[in-house]
Amino acid sequence: LMQIMRTGRNYAEPKWIKSDDRLLDFGDFESRHYIALSGIDAETAMSVLGDIQIITENNELGFITAKMSERKVSAALKLLADKDARLNSRIRII
Repeated sequence: LMQIMRTGRNYAEPKWIKSDDRLLDFGDFESRHYIALSGIDAETAMSVLGDIQIITENNELGFITAKMSERKVSAALKLLADKDARLNSRIRII
């Protein structure tokens, strides 16, 4: 909650301190994601994220990704932001 308040973003990225060799880097964690974006079309999202299942395509584009690592999703969202996409929501589907 504090991270959201400090940054003004509507989501928080977990910060992990690796203190045990058995713990994996969170960037390697894989799951499907529900993502909602504004200012972008489905074709552009597919060109960056690959196979997506579109849920809505009205004022915002809502879709579910294939299983991807946190690192790959974050990088894709940065590329889409460079194309004027605005992230409205990102939910991990576990």
